[in-house]
Amino acid sequence: GVSEVPDVVSVQVTEEAKFAIVCSDGVWEFISSQEAVDMVAGFGKAHVQDATDSLCKEAWKRWIDEEGNVVDDITAIVVWLNDA
Repeated sequence: GVSEVPDVVSVQVTEEAKFAIVCSDGVWEFISSQEAVDMVAGFGKAHVQDATDSLCKEAWKRWIDEEGNVVDDITAIVVWLNDA
């Protein structure tokens, strides 16, 4: 069901962290956290918008492949933190 209570996690961001990915459940339904990291990392800082678009397009494709004409909301934010 739908809940107004968000899932919230606090993490210590270290200098090794390159980027942060925040997505709606429509992305996480068929894409694991590690897959998302691998997808985004391949684009690099200069192409962060392309990385975000690619992540959302892949989520859309997987919804269509799995559910046919049903797609949940797909929202993604990728913030590049540093070049480490």
